[in-house]
Amino acid sequence: MKSIFSILFMTFISISIHAQSQVELLLNDAKEFNEAFLKGDFEKYIDMTIPSVIEVAGGKDVMVTNAKASYDMTTKSGLAYESISPLKPSKFMFAGRELQSILPQTIITKIGKTKISQKVYFLASSSDEGKTWTFLNLEPYDTASIKTFVPSYTGDIEIPAADQPELIGDN
Repeated sequence: MKSIFSILFMTFISISIHAQSQVELLLNDAKEFNEAFLKGDFEKYIDMTIPSVIEVAGGKDVMVTNAKASYDMTTKSGLAYESISPLKPSKFMFAGRELQSILPQTIITKIGKTKISQKVYFLASSSDEGKTWTFLNLEPYDTASIKTFVPSYTGDIEIPAADQPELIGDN
């Protein structure tokens, strides 16, 4: 009886450690993805975008060009991205051979002297059991349209609506 309890306990600990390391790996990759965006390294940013999205959008070169143009247009209008911080991801779910999770992130922007915070949601996807992750901002998608860009998405993980932007400071 004691040995069964020990085996069950060790199995539980092993599963907990594995899940914890997947969360840490996801958060580390999210920070790298966010940093690439904030620094304007759109090659790296697109490399860390969910591959099926790149394919549907016309390939990496098209995505890099579009991401850069969108970023330039936004920043030229006076909006500055200050930070993007990943939060605790949702539960992990397998969608075929991919491990997926919803990753909330807090984006802090500044327009003039006004700072704004908004929680948005990203789909995080891993094709290697959580060792490396790719991402997609879910703000422009609903559950039906996301399946066009990410065919492996099953809809088993609920996509929350983005929170309303919040004024956090006026300097």
